[in-house]
Amino acid sequence: MPKDVAKTLSLAVLYAYGADVEGDIAEFGTMSGSTAQALAMAIIAAEAPSPCMTKKQLHLFDSFEGLPEITSDVDANSPHVLTGVWAPKGCKVLSILELRRVVERLLSSSRITFHKGWFADTIKPLIDSTQLSLIHFDGDFYCTPPA
Repeated sequence: MPKDVAKTLSLAVLYAYGADVEGDIAEFGTMSGSTAQALAMAIIAAEAPSPCMTKKQLHLFDSFEGLPEITSDVDANSPHVLTGVWAPKGCKVLSILELRRVVERLLSSSRITFHKGWFADTIKPLIDSTQLSLIHFDGDFYCTPPA
């Protein structure tokens, strides 16, 4: 992961804490876990000066199966798809257990929620019950809703 991405994510987390934005932190698309680690480290750094502040949960969303089937013409005609860089089941790096091991070295397991499945399915249970102060979205395809 480029340093500027980690820095930007860290600044976003620090802002969410510093501005007292209510809600947890979420990442959609975890692939190698590097940005999930950056978010976890930023949460730790943001809470360090004031251990009594409200602690945010880290929600990590991923299929853990790689990329989905391509259903959008926009995606089907994108350079990444046309050259074979992105394909269904591609870009799968870590299993949910591997990601858990990586991130829980930084942040307590009680502070992390893993959401396994396609974004459209895993977000539905959260809509009424969870407020998010920061979302890092790293999904690669558009989602064409079923008719």
